[in-house]
Amino acid sequence: MIKILYILLIIMFNQSCDSFNEIISELDESEIDLEFEYYIQEGWSSFQSSDYIGASTFFNYIIDAFKNSDSQSSSTIGPDLLFEAYHGTAWSQVFSANVSENSDQKAHLRENSYSNFFISDSILKEINFESANYSFDYDCDIIAGKILYHDYKIYSGFSQYFSFDGDSQYLDEVEVFSTGEDFEDSNLNGLYDEVEQFTDYNQNGYFEPGLNFLVNKLIDDCPDYNFPFQKLNINNFKMMLIKDYLRKGMYNQILSFIGTMNLPTINLEFQLNSETPLNEDLFLIGDFQNKVIDSSDLYVLDAEGKVIINVTPFLPCNLDGLSTISQSSEEKLRDELLDCIDTYFETSTQVNFRYKFINGPYDGNINNQENDLTNSCSDSDGYRSITIETENDTSPISINHCYNSCSDSCYNY
Repeated sequence: MIKILYILLIIMFNQSCDSFNEIISELDESEIDLEFEYYIQEGWSSFQSSDYIGASTFFNYIIDAFKNSDSQSSSTIGPDLLFEAYHGTAWSQVFSANVSENSDQKAHLRENSYSNFFISDSILKEINFESANYSFDYDCDIIAGKILYHDYKIYSGFSQYFSFDGDSQYLDEVEVFSTGEDFEDSNLNGLYDEVEQFTDYNQNGYFEPGLNFLVNKLIDDCPDYNFPFQKLNINNFKMMLIKDYLRKGMYNQILSFIGTMNLPTINLEFQLNSETPLNEDLFLIGDFQNKVIDSSDLYVLDAEGKVIINVTPFLPCNLDGLSTISQSSEEKLRDELLDCIDTYFETSTQVNFRYKFINGPYDGNINNQENDLTNSCSDSDGYRSITIETENDTSPISINHCYNSCSDSCYNY
């Protein structure tokens, strides 16, 4: 027992492949049989430490032991444990691919993770499994894993299309992973059933239902989905579908879809003071970093120099009044969506709101805008900024400023 505890301590602090092999070499077969569940625990511990290769090593040890027909230990690996190993391996490969800088390795990891999600799915359908140690929703995890692969294949298809002078075969692949493969709907239920024939466009043996189908299935079956060990929730997967709509020019669908997302908002409460009299017409102009700031981003300050701006940090689109009712309106909507989604959206947990104050009517002239701010409180374009968390905290943020000054302690005007 002391030996086992000692070995486990080593596992906790040494998770490289070399140290893993050293640990395994010190265990006799009876100890290995007893400690399979610890490989699951150590795999997720490595995963939470962002050691995705180490995590895969722990999970794969169980899979390899099961596959080795000569190993007596394989008989102790039941379907529940085997499912946990494949599930852990699939997610470890997803995030290993995310951080890999080698394009070939990245593609190889994604292909393997996709296969392992299907293997996990096939095992899970034969068992009734709920973990006592982890808060995974396994059915939802498998859908989410397949969505990530579909999103990757769409992105990869477009990249290859533009890299190879518009070869249409890559657009065919994009269409397959966007809308799904054709299949023979023998029972006319509108859904693919495993016994039905399908085109198998990429010859991988798996039916690709398409990003649209998978995301909507995740929304229907798992409306509050949240992967426990990474910032990956239902809104991230909704964004993948929105980006696919954007690529297709489906602007009305995006408007409707965003309206159903119930994204958290935050009130930014600005108070402007001044040591000298200011014009009766006072404005704040601002928007989030990486977005174009123009006359559509003007906010009027009241007589006391106050303004409250309600923002959606996760998806900061200014869609009020925009529609596809006319060509000019559609162009404005398209530009805002491209600005907001295509060039802005990231997986960062923080965003920056950039702004400056205007003393008098806004006409694009910098003379009546703040222009004496030092770089201690403004960027190279003269904008102040405030950093906002994209998740969890929705408490109002109050900001006091002096006009044309980095100080926040001037007299009220």
